[in-house]
Amino acid sequence: MIIMTQVAKKEDWKTEPMPSQNATFQLKRNFSKEQMAALIKGNIPQEMEDKWFWYYEDGKLYAHRSWTGFCIYIIEFNMGTGVHTVTVNRDPEQYKCTDISEDIKSLNHLLDWWTQPQYDYYHEWLSETVNTLMKQNAPKTTLTINGKAYPAIYFHKPDEPYGFLSNWWISPFSLEGMRFSSVEQYIMYKKCAFFGDTAAAKAVLATDDPSQQQLIARNAKGYNDVVWKGMRQVIAMRGLVEKFVQNPELLKKLQDTGDRYLVECAVSDKAWACGISLHDNARFDIANWKGTNILGFALMEVRTMLADTDTGSAAQHNIILDRGDITKLDCDCIVNAANKSLLGGGGVDGAIHRAAGKKLLEECRTLHGCATGEAKITGGYNLKARHIIHTVGPVYSGTESDALLLANCYRNSLNLAKQHGIHSIAFPAISTGVYGYPIDDAAAVAIRTIHRWFDDNADYDMTVILSCFNDATYNAYEHILQ
Repeated sequence: MIIMTQVAKKEDWKTEPMPSQNATFQLKRNFSKEQMAALIKGNIPQEMEDKWFWYYEDGKLYAHRSWTGFCIYIIEFNMGTGVHTVTVNRDPEQYKCTDISEDIKSLNHLLDWWTQPQYDYYHEWLSETVNTLMKQNAPKTTLTINGKAYPAIYFHKPDEPYGFLSNWWISPFSLEGMRFSSVEQYIMYKKCAFFGDTAAAKAVLATDDPSQQQLIARNAKGYNDVVWKGMRQVIAMRGLVEKFVQNPELLKKLQDTGDRYLVECAVSDKAWACGISLHDNARFDIANWKGTNILGFALMEVRTMLADTDTGSAAQHNIILDRGDITKLDCDCIVNAANKSLLGGGGVDGAIHRAAGKKLLEECRTLHGCATGEAKITGGYNLKARHIIHTVGPVYSGTESDALLLANCYRNSLNLAKQHGIHSIAFPAISTGVYGYPIDDAAAVAIRTIHRWFDDNADYDMTVILSCFNDATYNAYEHILQ
């Protein structure tokens, strides 16, 4: 994207005047000084996708289509009242819209883009394209099979129309006790793990970049092409089902595709895609295909499987196992296994304080400590997590009170998270460090308490991440979950 620095003027573009066929309406909208500055700066088109030229003159904004020069909107600003007068083109040869309510909706959408510090014309163009394609009118595109045309949808990259169908679309889900950022990550992980390359499998999990995941899996040790061709669609189906089941907004979009054929377009991919570019008209006839479109047909099967799935307000409850550093997790909240002072210590407590920074200690001083089994909340400061919940686990004594106090840590932390609108929370294995709680027993208490909390809060979305510092912790959780 080219960044424009000069202020747009009328003479910078060949334009047509507002036609005599026009209408007027009132637009209610407030603008900050920064937003008005962006509008006053205007926009001189730089690329083909840059479809608007606008300039500001004498208190009015003139918005023209770049390709034709037609004037579509004139906005006369009234900053005192926040009610602005808009003149809109009504010449049917220049502008098709005839509905004021639709004009208001469209103009507000455009102003959301135009008032950004730097106008992102490319993604504004993509947004308009997607909105047009996603309207549930008669299908705009077909696929010819044996001479007969069927409604179809064509897709490729995540940032292109219908990009949510791509395996690269970021759509976190949990499966087999693990967390995956996308279907692509799941497939590439399974590819490496299936052939016994555990190092490559771990490397795939360590990155959320699908291109890197592919590169790692492409060099998996022990790979056999015949075996993989037999396994890949089964593995993909499992990942796709979880992608849509655990992300209801995506399932709704999938269901909205109706009974249309789904076709992935990529010249270089003759397995998962049809082997033809998204911009090549040859894709419209299946006789021209050079690939097998595995992904498109798998998506159609998943759509059929989940046709009766309710995409309403049912809460999503997930438990995810994560190997690694809890301080680096990107979730709403992490839990600190603290001591009673809340002023920092060793182990995970010290690691969280170091990662969050000095301001965490300053806030903790205002909390005046915490009793065993109770929980208190602070900001996350330098962490990716927005919040930290501090809970004090029991020192293991071998008595019945140990399990009760440990369960209180998890229950009170989850209750506090709900009170603050938190929907994803990561727990360390509380009390299993210097406090001496046996990991197998502690894991059983943790998972039992979390499941009971889910049952008691069936209407609240919550993802619980169990952060595993070592293999023993991971294996203890995994054994119980299985």
